[in-house]
Amino acid sequence: MKKIIVLITVLGFTVSCGSENTTEKNQAEETTMKSTQEEEKKEEEVVKRGEEVNVEDAITVAALVETLETQDSAIVTVTGEVDGVCSKKGCWMTLPISEETDLRVRFKDYAFFVPLDCSGKTATMQGVAKKEMISVDDLKHYAHDNGESEEEIAKITEPKVEYSFLANGVVIQ
Repeated sequence: MKKIIVLITVLGFTVSCGSENTTEKNQAEETTMKSTQEEEKKEEEVVKRGEEVNVEDAITVAALVETLETQDSAIVTVTGEVDGVCSKKGCWMTLPISEETDLRVRFKDYAFFVPLDCSGKTATMQGVAKKEMISVDDLKHYAHDNGESEEEIAKITEPKVEYSFLANGVVIQ
Protein backbone atom coordinates (compact mmCIF):
# COMPACT_ATOMS: atom_id res chain seq x y z
CA MET A 1 0.00 0.00 0.00
CA LYS A 2 2.87 2.36 0.89
CA LYS A 3 4.42 1.61 -2.50
CA ILE A 4 1.20 2.59 -4.28
CA ILE A 5 0.95 5.88 -2.35
CA VAL A 6 4.61 6.70 -3.11
CA LEU A 7 4.08 5.79 -6.77
CA ILE A 8 0.96 8.00 -7.03
CA THR A 9 2.79 10.88 -5.31
CA VAL A 10 5.78 10.60 -7.67
CA LEU A 11 3.46 10.42 -10.69
CA GLY A 12 1.55 13.46 -9.41
CA PHE A 13 4.75 15.50 -9.13
CA THR A 14 5.90 14.40 -12.55
CA VAL A 15 2.61 15.29 -14.19
CA SER A 16 2.37 18.66 -12.40
CA CYS A 17 5.94 19.58 -13.34
CA GLY A 18 5.21 18.68 -16.93
CA SER A 19 2.07 20.85 -16.82
CA GLU A 20 4.03 23.87 -15.62
CA ASN A 21 6.52 23.46 -18.45
CA THR A 22 3.67 23.06 -20.91
CA THR A 23 1.91 26.14 -19.51
CA GLU A 24 5.08 28.20 -19.73
CA LYS A 25 5.66 26.89 -23.24
CA ASN A 26 2.08 27.75 -24.24
CA GLN A 27 2.42 31.26 -22.77
CA ALA A 28 5.66 31.80 -24.69
CA GLU A 29 4.00 30.59 -27.90
CA GLU A 30 1.01 32.88 -27.30
CA THR A 31 3.31 35.86 -26.73
CA THR A 32 5.16 35.08 -29.96
CA MET A 33 1.87 34.71 -31.86
CA LYS A 34 0.54 38.02 -30.49
CA SER A 35 3.76 39.78 -31.45
CA THR A 36 3.61 38.31 -34.97
CA GLN A 37 -0.07 39.27 -35.31
CA GLU A 38 0.68 42.85 -34.21
CA GLU A 39 3.49 43.11 -36.78
CA GLU A 40 1.20 41.74 -39.50
CA LYS A 41 -1.52 44.20 -38.49
CA LYS A 42 0.96 47.10 -38.73
CA GLU A 43 2.01 45.88 -42.18
CA GLU A 44 -1.66 45.64 -43.22
CA GLU A 45 -2.22 49.24 -42.10
CA VAL A 46 0.39 50.44 -44.59
CA VAL A 47 -1.05 50.54 -48.11
CA LYS A 48 1.36 50.76 -51.04
CA ARG A 49 0.23 51.49 -54.59
CA GLY A 50 2.21 52.05 -57.78
CA GLU A 51 5.97 52.44 -57.79
CA GLU A 52 8.17 52.25 -54.69
CA VAL A 53 8.21 55.48 -52.64
CA ASN A 54 11.11 56.57 -50.44
CA VAL A 55 9.20 58.14 -47.53
CA GLU A 56 12.38 59.58 -45.96
CA ASP A 57 12.77 62.03 -48.88
CA ALA A 58 9.29 63.53 -48.44
CA ILE A 59 8.57 67.22 -47.97
CA THR A 60 5.39 68.70 -46.52
CA VAL A 61 2.54 70.09 -48.59
CA ALA A 62 3.43 73.60 -47.34
CA ALA A 63 7.01 73.20 -48.58
CA LEU A 64 5.66 72.05 -51.94
CA VAL A 65 3.56 75.21 -52.28
CA GLU A 66 6.65 77.33 -51.59
CA THR A 67 8.53 75.41 -54.29
CA LEU A 68 5.73 75.97 -56.83
CA GLU A 69 5.79 79.72 -56.25
CA THR A 70 9.16 79.87 -58.01
CA GLN A 71 8.67 77.20 -60.69
CA ASP A 72 5.85 75.73 -62.79
CA SER A 73 6.32 72.13 -61.74
CA ALA A 74 8.49 69.92 -59.58
CA ILE A 75 9.36 66.24 -59.29
CA VAL A 76 9.06 65.57 -55.56
CA THR A 77 7.98 63.23 -52.79
CA VAL A 78 5.27 64.84 -50.64
CA THR A 79 3.57 63.80 -47.41
CA GLY A 80 0.37 65.03 -45.77
CA GLU A 81 -2.99 64.04 -44.35
CA VAL A 82 -5.69 62.92 -46.80
CA ASP A 83 -8.90 64.95 -46.42
CA GLY A 84 -10.86 63.72 -49.45
CA VAL A 85 -10.98 60.73 -51.76
CA CYS A 86 -13.05 59.73 -54.79
CA SER A 87 -16.02 57.90 -53.29
CA LYS A 88 -16.58 55.87 -56.47
CA LYS A 89 -13.27 54.05 -56.87
CA GLY A 90 -10.45 55.94 -55.17
CA CYS A 91 -9.14 57.42 -58.43
CA TRP A 92 -8.07 60.72 -56.77
CA MET A 93 -7.51 62.18 -53.33
CA THR A 94 -6.95 65.62 -51.80
CA LEU A 95 -4.60 66.94 -49.14
CA PRO A 96 -5.31 70.33 -47.53
CA ILE A 97 -3.06 73.32 -48.20
CA SER A 98 -5.36 75.85 -46.52
CA GLU A 99 -9.07 76.07 -45.69
CA GLU A 100 -9.83 77.09 -49.29
CA THR A 101 -7.19 75.18 -51.22
CA ASP A 102 -6.29 71.52 -51.60
CA LEU A 103 -3.58 69.54 -53.33
CA ARG A 104 -5.44 67.25 -55.75
CA VAL A 105 -3.66 63.95 -56.33
CA ARG A 106 -4.31 61.76 -59.36
CA PHE A 107 -2.49 58.59 -60.33
CA LYS A 108 -0.22 58.16 -63.33
CA ASP A 109 -1.85 56.38 -66.28
CA TYR A 110 -4.88 55.64 -64.06
CA ALA A 111 -2.81 52.58 -63.11
CA PHE A 112 -3.83 52.29 -59.46
CA PHE A 113 -6.34 53.58 -56.94
CA VAL A 114 -6.28 54.27 -53.20
CA PRO A 115 -8.65 52.79 -50.59
CA LEU A 116 -11.96 54.62 -50.27
CA ASP A 117 -11.45 54.91 -46.51
CA CYS A 118 -8.06 56.67 -46.53
CA SER A 119 -9.37 60.08 -45.38
CA GLY A 120 -7.62 61.09 -42.18
CA LYS A 121 -4.60 58.91 -42.91
CA THR A 122 -1.12 60.07 -43.90
CA ALA A 123 -0.20 59.72 -47.56
CA THR A 124 3.30 59.96 -48.96
CA MET A 125 3.53 60.09 -52.74
CA GLN A 126 6.13 60.51 -55.39
CA GLY A 127 5.54 62.23 -58.71
CA VAL A 128 5.09 65.57 -60.48
CA ALA A 129 3.47 68.58 -58.80
CA LYS A 130 1.96 71.53 -60.73
CA LYS A 131 0.07 74.73 -60.09
CA GLU A 132 -2.85 75.04 -62.54
CA MET A 133 -6.27 76.52 -63.26
CA ILE A 134 -9.18 74.03 -62.85
CA SER A 135 -12.29 74.52 -64.99
CA VAL A 136 -15.80 74.82 -63.56
CA ASP A 137 -16.79 71.51 -65.21
CA ASP A 138 -13.90 69.66 -63.59
CA LEU A 139 -14.61 71.24 -60.20
CA LYS A 140 -18.25 70.13 -60.42
CA HIS A 141 -17.18 66.62 -61.42
CA TYR A 142 -14.81 66.40 -58.43
CA ALA A 143 -17.52 67.68 -56.07
CA HIS A 144 -19.97 65.08 -57.40
CA ASP A 145 -17.42 62.28 -56.97
CA ASN A 146 -16.76 63.52 -53.43
CA GLY A 147 -20.46 63.03 -52.62
CA GLU A 148 -21.33 66.71 -52.20
CA SER A 149 -24.96 67.84 -52.46
CA GLU A 150 -26.46 69.30 -55.64
CA GLU A 151 -26.75 72.66 -53.81
CA GLU A 152 -23.00 72.71 -53.12
CA ILE A 153 -22.21 71.69 -56.69
CA ALA A 154 -24.46 74.47 -58.05
CA LYS A 155 -22.42 77.05 -56.07
CA ILE A 156 -19.36 76.29 -58.21
CA THR A 157 -19.36 79.07 -60.81
CA GLU A 158 -15.72 80.12 -61.25
CA PRO A 159 -12.52 78.30 -62.15
CA LYS A 160 -10.02 77.90 -59.37
CA VAL A 161 -6.24 77.88 -59.05
CA GLU A 162 -5.32 74.48 -57.79
CA TYR A 163 -2.24 72.55 -56.99
CA SER A 164 -2.18 69.13 -58.59
CA PHE A 165 0.00 66.12 -58.19
CA LEU A 166 0.40 63.21 -60.61
CA ALA A 167 1.64 60.36 -58.44
CA ASN A 168 3.51 57.34 -59.74
CA GLY A 169 3.55 55.75 -56.28
CA VAL A 170 1.72 56.19 -52.96
CA VAL A 171 2.16 54.91 -49.40
CA ILE A 172 -0.78 55.39 -47.01
CA GLN A 173 -0.38 54.87 -43.26
